[in-house]
Amino acid sequence: LLEQLNEHDEAIETWKALLEEDDASFEPAFEALERMAQDWRSLGVDEPRRQVISEILTPLYKAQDHWEAWVRATEDGLDFIFDPEERSEVLQEIAQCIETEVLDPVRALEYYALALQGQAENEAVEAHVDRLIESTESWARGVHIFENVVGEIFDSEEATRFWLKVGGLYESKLMDDERAHQAYDQARTLTPDSISAIKELRQFYVARDRHRELVDL
Repeated sequence: LLEQLNEHDEAIETWKALLEEDDASFEPAFEALERMAQDWRSLGVDEPRRQVISEILTPLYKAQDHWEAWVRATEDGLDFIFDPEERSEVLQEIAQCIETEVLDPVRALEYYALALQGQAENEAVEAHVDRLIESTESWARGVHIFENVVGEIFDSEEATRFWLKVGGLYESKLMDDERAHQAYDQARTLTPDSISAIKELRQFYVARDRHRELVDL
């Protein structure tokens, strides 16, 4: 009745109290909160109460090993986290859950990619992205991930490093010499004195007998 009257705050508190205090009402209360969250989710509404419900449901889903539901509820809370570091931590938790509990490494990669895009300097997240790109052979997706990360970086040396990763995937995994050269060249343009960029370009030219460009380098 409270829910029907749109008295959502009072309804949520009522269902929460029943979850904590009344075993007989646990299932109805649990289902009511799930239904409220689903209704707001399906409407695409940035309803702050979704975060409140998320905080109630996520530990319950975790205790029951309902991992897909845990991911869904955690994502509901994520919509209201705006601090980049905190968002990255939550995305990593989701990624780890999907990889180890749901056993879906390709999907886990997407969440680690989002975490990396928000914190390009996080070496641990980058290592997870590298590992999952390799283990799932998601070479084209890896290129797209790193290109998106570069778009969020203002430090030229860091951007250079990621362009070199893009070039490496194009050259060694996707066998696309033209795009590999473009990526290496972009890295060199960003940081003309980068030893790493010069080295990659030199090796690229030597392997293809592109002597004139090697001389110009």
